[in-house]
Formats: sequence, structure tokens, C-alpha cells
Amino acid sequence: MSIIESRNGDEVLLTVNSLSLAGEDAVELKAKTVSLIESGVTKISLNLKKPEYIDSSGIGKLLFMNKKIEKLNGEFQITEINSTLYEFLESLAITKVMKITQPT
Repeated sequence: MSIIESRNGDEVLLTVNSLSLAGEDAVELKAKTVSLIESGVTKISLNLKKPEYIDSSGIGKLLFMNKKIEKLNGEFQITEINSTLYEFLESLAITKVMKITQPT
């Protein structure tokens, strides 16, 4: 499994532990998130420090998760991300529609 789950109170941190967020990894992330939401979780943080690549499927999954949690008045955020991936998401204006902590 390439998605690692940890909990801190009512917040869940999902860490993508693969070099890309595409294909099966993107599907796994969406399935994990939907399962968490169905169990009542409305605060999800995502760690994208390791992935160096994201495809349109991965971007779609991120936008889907953000929208789904927003509808529940919850909180979805990317708390860690590598600079390459951040710059790519910023070039697509994804950073304007979801909370993404800028890498240091």
C-alpha cells in the first residue's frame, strides 16, 4: 500500500509513499479518502513530500477530495509537498482553490 494513514485526534494525515500520484496510487488515495469521509472524518491532511509526478487523474482526485470535504464544512489541506510538485500545481492555479502549504 502506498498510502499511509495516521491520526491526530479528529484529523487524519494521509502520506503518499510513492514517487507518483497517478494511476493506481491516485485511485487508492481517492478510495481511502472516500472511506474516511463515509466513516465521519472531515479533517484530512495530505503529505505529498515524496511524489515527484502527478498526472491529470491525480489532480482530478485532489480536486474531488477537496470539493467533497468542503461540502461537509470540513477541512482538506496539503500540508507537505515537494517544490517541483508545488510549482506544477501553482502553474495550474490549483493552489488558489485548495489549501496547500508552500514548501520551505
